[in-house]
Amino acid sequence: MSLVENCNRVLNANGARWLCSRLMDYDPSRQLLFRSVEILWNVLEKCTNHEHLAVQLNDILCMR
Repeated sequence: MSLVENCNRVLNANGARWLCSRLMDYDPSRQLLFRSVEILWNVLEKCTNHEHLAVQLNDILCMR
């Protein structure tokens, strides 16, 4: 499976919204933040449905 396909699967599962909404969760190791940002960056670069991505990242839970 290609990176583009994986990124689109993340979008189809509302993964960008979920990852974004969890960025401020308590994690002393900072691994959650680091890995989540890396995944979100890949989705931003590789996804084919930018409108769907914009809807997920424009959620109130991502803005807090």
